[in-house]
Amino acid sequence: MTNFTEDHYDFMNSYSAELKELLVAAAVFPNTKTLQGMKDDIFVALMARIREELLAKLEQVNVYTANYPHSKPIITMLTQKLTAFLDDEQLIYRTDFYRRIVYRLELVSKLERIDWNDHDINVYPPVDELLIYMNYNSKTYTKHLENWLAKRIEDQPNPKAKIEQMNFYKKVFSQLHIKPETILYENYPPLTELITRWFQYEAEYLDSELELFKQREIDQIIEQNEQLLVELGVSADILGLLLRAAIDAGVIVSKSMTSAFKEIVSKVRTKAKDRLSPQAVRTRSYGAETVDKEIARSILKKMDKLIDGY
Repeated sequence: MTNFTEDHYDFMNSYSAELKELLVAAAVFPNTKTLQGMKDDIFVALMARIREELLAKLEQVNVYTANYPHSKPIITMLTQKLTAFLDDEQLIYRTDFYRRIVYRLELVSKLERIDWNDHDINVYPPVDELLIYMNYNSKTYTKHLENWLAKRIEDQPNPKAKIEQMNFYKKVFSQLHIKPETILYENYPPLTELITRWFQYEAEYLDSELELFKQREIDQIIEQNEQLLVELGVSADILGLLLRAAIDAGVIVSKSMTSAFKEIVSKVRTKAKDRLSPQAVRTRSYGAETVDKEIARSILKKMDKLIDGY
């Protein structure tokens, strides 16, 4: 993988001496604020040379990338954008023409130097690393990078894994080198700002998705537990009386009345209620109505007769 941050590398060395001389002439031409202010012969010669050399490099990149498995849409997009730049009739009137030209010369030079025979990528493909380094902040590329990241995050099996994946890509993105004072469009936010903002929005979305995921897990556990509950043929009030009597009679041995109710009531349900409160069942057993006591006694008598017949 090419190191785009090599300080000793001068990208202009990949261009002809004639082009460098024309660029120097354009840079030092007296009172030149736009290409229109240059002499026609310098302007024509400069743009002709830029077109010839940029198109040659782009053609070479297309040859190199014929069998390259990554970044095909971006390589195509760059080729189209750079070709359109060369055909831009408004370039002659732009006050930042020199910066625009030099930016694209550097971009194509570095694009050509990528090791296209190396099909392995660390995290971000080398084309993306280059465009991030060059602060390529076009709307088209920004949207592509967002979609590329979103796909790798969405491929994860659950919200927790998605958040971990997002944080991983976010951390690596923050560690990528950005060339100082370099940007494609000066009147548009830097690419780092746009993608950092996207990570923030994605984090908020995934956090809410994680909360829903956790709630669904809780609901599933509750539903599974409800399916395992033993259904009783008596009301909660009758259950409280029978359970309290069984504890006091030593039939049920527990550390305390509270722990016994908590342990047993949490595992049963009645026809009227799927979820019973151990505390409520116990409390009502202390103020039981006479009719409930009669029902409890009749149940015990019935059990007594059944035991006699066993």
